[in-house]
Amino acid sequence: MSVKSVLSMQADSAGALQEAFHIASKLSGGNVSQVEITIKGEIRLEKALRVQGNAVPIRIKGENGILDGGFRVTGFQPVRINGVEAWRAPIDRAYGERLQFDQLFVNGNRRFRPQFPEEKPSGFCGLTEETDGSLREMGKEDWITSNSLFRYRGQLLEFAHPEELELHVMHCWLHERAKIASLDPVQNLIRTEAGTRFCVLDHEYCALVNVFECLKKPGQYYYDRRERCLYYIPVEGEVMETAEVVVPLADALLQFADCSNVEVIKLAFRYVSGRCDYRETVQREETPERFLTETQRQGECEMAGCVQFADSRDCSVDSCSFAHLGAYGVDVVGTAKNISVERCVFTDMGSGALKTQHDDAHGVHMTGIRFTDNRVNGYGTAYHAACAVLLAQAAGCVVENNEISDGEYTAISCGWTWGYENIGYYGNRICGNHLYNIGKNRLDDMGAIYTLGVQPFTVISGNHIHDVTSLSPVCFGIYLDEGSSCMTVEGNLVYRVNGDAIRIHYGRDNMVRHNICASCKGALLNCSRKEDHVQIYALENVFFNENQKMIRIPAGTPSLVSNGNLFFADGETPLFSRTAFQPGETFFPMEEWIGGTGNDTLSTAEDPGFVDRLGGDYRLRPQSPAAKKYGGDLEQWIVK
Repeated sequence: MSVKSVLSMQADSAGALQEAFHIASKLSGGNVSQVEITIKGEIRLEKALRVQGNAVPIRIKGENGILDGGFRVTGFQPVRINGVEAWRAPIDRAYGERLQFDQLFVNGNRRFRPQFPEEKPSGFCGLTEETDGSLREMGKEDWITSNSLFRYRGQLLEFAHPEELELHVMHCWLHERAKIASLDPVQNLIRTEAGTRFCVLDHEYCALVNVFECLKKPGQYYYDRRERCLYYIPVEGEVMETAEVVVPLADALLQFADCSNVEVIKLAFRYVSGRCDYRETVQREETPERFLTETQRQGECEMAGCVQFADSRDCSVDSCSFAHLGAYGVDVVGTAKNISVERCVFTDMGSGALKTQHDDAHGVHMTGIRFTDNRVNGYGTAYHAACAVLLAQAAGCVVENNEISDGEYTAISCGWTWGYENIGYYGNRICGNHLYNIGKNRLDDMGAIYTLGVQPFTVISGNHIHDVTSLSPVCFGIYLDEGSSCMTVEGNLVYRVNGDAIRIHYGRDNMVRHNICASCKGALLNCSRKEDHVQIYALENVFFNENQKMIRIPAGTPSLVSNGNLFFADGETPLFSRTAFQPGETFFPMEEWIGGTGNDTLSTAEDPGFVDRLGGDYRLRPQSPAAKKYGGDLEQWIVK
């Protein structure tokens, strides 16, 4: 009987690595049990290396291995621009046409393009044409109306290169980016080539980006396409002769299609662009209007990934690092099964760390995706509406024991169906994650954890969530959005949220138990839409809020069954609302809440006994009333 051997290869160049991949994909088995490819040192790639199918398991490991998709800019000369000292470098025509220049890094630090207005990015308002030909500024009642014409409330500059400008709008859950079609500085009007998905209001984060006239501050850069040159204003300590200036060039670095049993271990990935040529014609249900938009859908879900698994199974990315990317770190597309990302570090991610996406028309074809024991520090740094983890169409997946922080938008998003249609989501686990410093007051309608659709046997448990903010109070610790149903939310610690600790838009049969919710600007538990069935069973939770607001539900709805909870309002009266989202909403003390709803007959109002409430430590002391009441069900939050 023959003994199968491991075929070992080494690669220290792009050519050698591509040849190793070619050999590995062509092997049909025989006497080879595994192919092991060792990547040594730094390899620079201008485009992704691809493995199309494999019959033999492949193990790709790094020995100080780095895959780098960046273009190095050299040849800088000193120049004075807009009255300040700057650097200028020519860009070869071939690269100048390929590079996006919407991201740039100097000595490993992200730099930014100049924008107008420089200090407060707001003041733009969408316009609509009335039947008499006049222009009307839009208001909140027009929010689902597309805009391609805008007025700036201040004075626009005489821009030298208006065709190079982009209008960036951050509203709702989108970061819209539109090219300029025309600009009138006399009337302060701007027209974009494509419409926005929602109307633009003057209080929203909105700015013209890539403005040559505003190139004045250290750390800013501008690419002049006419002259094919890059301008950069250095920050203190940067030296022109030694600075490493990098523009991401490659759209991805590794792509695996129809593969199985592929391991990627101890590799570093860096400098990947965020290219996405997304176009869509949108039909609003409320209006016959159709319009073209260039904005990605929710969660930047059309964005590519640095490492991509397409129609693959039983593959893993382990102990790798991802930094300075525009794209998502790992992208799982098509049909997939058992893809894991473990013990990786994601830093300065232009989009997010992990994304799954499948064609809507085919339902769920993705199971067993695992994202565990990872660290994500800084996501959505270029494409602000990206999620750190986006499980768009998946079942039986696990997001567990991760630390995710410093992001613009939702940390973990799970589900892709708006409503009660069950297309096969089930059994997802979001457990034991530490999620904090989520949101930066530019987007809203978000949560540290966000779900959609019917997901039987899905569990959200043991997560530590705090410091979640957004542009508006539509911002939550755990957000069960449209149709979220049949889930269990238990044992989570949620505090310091700009809106509610836990909110359901609408859904059914969700269990919310043994959670600690504290110190939120909104309420602690909120049902926002009237439904004729039970949406949430809230049992044995600890609710504390200085503002006294505990639970809010719409009038005349059986949406909530609540009992056995502990309420505390810093010595004041805990308050409840059963007229949520109605004019003149009224909050009632606990006795009237019980009498009016029949809820919380076994609940109490007492100090839960936090370790250090004033210091922000909402764990429980061993002898606290909450610890005695709920014991092992809150064990992880009881200080020994």
